[in-house]
Amino acid sequence: RILNAQLPDDIRVLGWTPVPDSFDARFNCSYREYRYYFSPTGLSLDRMREAAAMLMGEHDFRNFCRKDPSKEITNYRRRILRAEIEESEAPGGLCSFVIRGTAFLYNQVRCTMAVLFMVGLGQEQPSIVSELLDTTRFPRRPLYNIADEGPLVLVDCGYEPSLEFRCSEKAAKDIGHVFGNLWLRHSTTACILKLAIPGGVIPNADKEQKHVPLKDRPCEK
Repeated sequence: RILNAQLPDDIRVLGWTPVPDSFDARFNCSYREYRYYFSPTGLSLDRMREAAAMLMGEHDFRNFCRKDPSKEITNYRRRILRAEIEESEAPGGLCSFVIRGTAFLYNQVRCTMAVLFMVGLGQEQPSIVSELLDTTRFPRRPLYNIADEGPLVLVDCGYEPSLEFRCSEKAAKDIGHVFGNLWLRHSTTACILKLAIPGGVIPNADKEQKHVPLKDRPCEK
């Protein structure tokens, strides 16, 4: 209650668990799972699934990340445990790219999503993922814009042994109320914006831009 009283309405501590003094929430984490939400409009989900499957396992992901200016990274090998495209059961709902790994590089998920979007739009073949993972062929990342940060959500962190949290029902109820009001506000805004779109069809802006194949682009220095 003391912590939540000092936090803004849309941030809440829902639970806690005792840990030893040596515990580090970052370095003791055995896996992290992210979801990247997106509209399927204009995208081939089958192509994106085929490409995402190639991410599984341990690879050198230097072509799927940006250089972190605060660190001197020399090891770009990371292990991906899950990489899937999930569809919403609601008509017209959002899809999500679910990715779980033992660790991630700087902006790795957003870079990966950018490549999957190119595949989904038909601008790149699904095999571009395995090609970019071949660092003998691509020793440096081709220049491309990474996906927007807004739809990216960290949804789970795993620990061994697993942690047993003591949760507050009141805190969960409070955050549910706040998020419910936010959802109503933004869904109303979304409906109004859709009504303003000619024909009510949401265009895919990326597809309208001239695409230069990744193989033909200059690489990072």
